Amino acid sequence: MSYLNTFKLIQCVLERKRPDAKAFLEEVNEHKIIASLKRSKDGLPQPIKWTTEPVEEENFAKLSVAEKKKIHKIFQRVYTEPTKQIPILLQLKEKHPNLPVLYNYLGVAYEHSQQPDKCKEILHDTVKLFPDYLFGKITLAEYHLKRGNHRKVRTIFNNKLEIHYHFPASRTTYHISEVRSFHSIIGTLHARSGNMTRAIFCYLLLQKIDPDHPLSLRLGNEILLKELSKISRKQNRSRQS
Repeated sequence: MSYLNTFKLIQCVLERKRPDAKAFLEEVNEHKIIASLKRSKDGLPQPIKWTTEPVEEENFAKLSVAEKKKIHKIFQRVYTEPTKQIPILLQLKEKHPNLPVLYNYLGVAYEHSQQPDKCKEILHDTVKLFPDYLFGKITLAEYHLKRGNHRKVRTIFNNKLEIHYHFPASRTTYHISEVRSFHSIIGTLHARSGNMTRAIFCYLLLQKIDPDHPLSLRLGNEILLKELSKISRKQNRSRQS
């Protein structure tokens, strides 16, 4: 079942126009998505509450204000100056071995300095050492998605594809960055696996949170790309028959 306007998509393909994912997905009937999920084997995902108020990881919360500022500054530079940040992060990791965010940032730094083997190693260490640290799993999942290994994502999250499974039952509100990052990953997994109902559900959630965020736009493009590939396959079969 396609929730998108297939006719308009085919027109774009024939006219060699780049379709606007956001415009196409705005036409999706959310009620149909919800109704379909209610009828599905796994049912409708649990409702989610999110906040923009700071939600600090336990060990990070124990740091001094100065140390927190230093780590935040590293995060701002880890994408633009990854090589310079690696020795700083290694030193901090030695000083704070129980701080998962340092391992995570180090993985990002290795990735952006073209050191994929070291990136993969530190990300696996992060998940192993800090199994309850959601962003460790998210960054490892990103690593595999970037390399076309979407099937690895289910294993990383132990087939638990709703955010509440990754926190204590007492936690009922999540930080906006947790919700956004998690559902971007899970939505991409669903899109690449062909489960468009759940992929679009994740996308619609991201639209409610932050419609113009790069992760929202990326998931929209993933969904559209999958739909376009389906159209392309049908056209190829028609030519061959």
